[in-house]
Amino acid sequence: MHAFKRRYGVNGMSDYKRNVEELFQTFRRVLDPTTLVIWTTALPVSQSVRGGVILEEIRFLSEVLRYDVLLVNDYSSRAAACYGFDVVDLHYAMRRHISWRLGKVK
Repeated sequence: MHAFKRRYGVNGMSDYKRNVEELFQTFRRVLDPTTLVIWTTALPVSQSVRGGVILEEIRFLSEVLRYDVLLVNDYSSRAAACYGFDVVDLHYAMRRHISWRLGKVK
């Protein structure tokens, strides 16, 4: 939540939650009821964030970004489930495999 406040302002998390709710409401309104919606969570963020994930302007957030990803994954996956959508928790599935993404496969 700390990174959200610093990057997106004081209302960053509440804006995010509202946007997620609006997205899922829109899905319900415009998609055929037989449409299969699969929501996937964001992948885990390494302790040493680098590359295109972190812009220079927000590099100071890199230490808390991984916790914000946990928060938004939790919220969005619970919301998706409440709307009856399937959720694939990629964050959980890949949490022990960050080394693969860093090119340090053993």
